[in-house]
Amino acid sequence: MMLVEQRINNNVVLANENGEKLIVMGKGIGFKVYPKDLVKKNLIEQTFIPKPDSDFRYMVEMLKGIPMDELSVSKQIVDQAEKLLATKLSPNLVVTLSDHIHFSLQRFADNIHLIHPLEWEIMQYYQKEMKVAEEALATINLQLKTNLPPSEISFLTMHFVNAQLDFSEKYESGEMTEMIMQIVKIIMYHFQITINQQTNTFARFVTHLRYYLIRQLKQEHDQNKLDSELIQIVKMKYPAEYRCAEKIADYLEKNYQSHSTENELVYLSLHINRLVIENQAK
Repeated sequence: MMLVEQRINNNVVLANENGEKLIVMGKGIGFKVYPKDLVKKNLIEQTFIPKPDSDFRYMVEMLKGIPMDELSVSKQIVDQAEKLLATKLSPNLVVTLSDHIHFSLQRFADNIHLIHPLEWEIMQYYQKEMKVAEEALATINLQLKTNLPPSEISFLTMHFVNAQLDFSEKYESGEMTEMIMQIVKIIMYHFQITINQQTNTFARFVTHLRYYLIRQLKQEHDQNKLDSELIQIVKMKYPAEYRCAEKIADYLEKNYQSHSTENELVYLSLHINRLVIENQAK
C-alpha cells in the first residue's frame, strides 16, 4: 500500500510504501492530497527511491518549485546517462539535476551566464561524462524549447561525475578534480615532462586514477597481496615510476590521511610508465 507522506506540489509527493520512502511524480498527483491518503497510482509517471541517508527535507524543498516538465526531462537524461555510461547513477541525481536545470533556466532568462572555474580541467579529465553532458544539454534545449549555452556542459558534467562517486559528501567532484590536477603536476615535475592531456593514454590513466582515489578516500584496499617477486620486478624495472607513485601516496597521506598499499603503488607505477613513455617520445 502506497500512502502520501507529504505533498510537495501538485505534481510531486513524498510517499511511503511498506516503510520505504519514495518520491512519486505525475501530473496532478499532489492536487488536493493529504498525509495518509492513498497515492493515485493511475497518475504516476515517475517514481524513484532516494539514497537511504538522504536529507528528505532538503530534497522536498528543492522539488517544491520545479515544474513537471523539468522533472521529466531530468529523469529522461538520467536514464540516458546510465545507458551511455553503462553504470547505475545515484538515485538522487534526478532531484539535483532538475534543481540545476531549473536555476540554469532562471539564470538564462536573467541573461546571467556562468563559466565553471575548472572548465578546462573538466574537459581533460572527464571526457566520457562530458559527452553525456553534451547529449543532456541537447535534450534540455530540445524538450524545454530553450537555448542554454555550451558553458552549461561543464556544470552538467560534474553532476554525472558526482553521481558515480558513491562516497562521503566531504569529497566532492571539485576536490577530486583538484587532486587529479595535483597528481598530474607531481608526475610532470618528477619526470620533467609536459603531458599531452588529449590522448587515449591520458584518458585511461585518469580513469585508473579516479578509481584509485575513490578507494583511498573510502579507505578500501585490495586484500589480495601481489606476489613479492612481481613487486620487486616492478620496482627494479620501473624505479623512477615507483618513486613517483610513492610521492603521490605521500601527497595523499599528508593531505587526505589515506594509506596506499604496495599493490596500489605497483599498479600506479605501471600506469605512470605508459603515460611517461608516450610523452617522453615526443
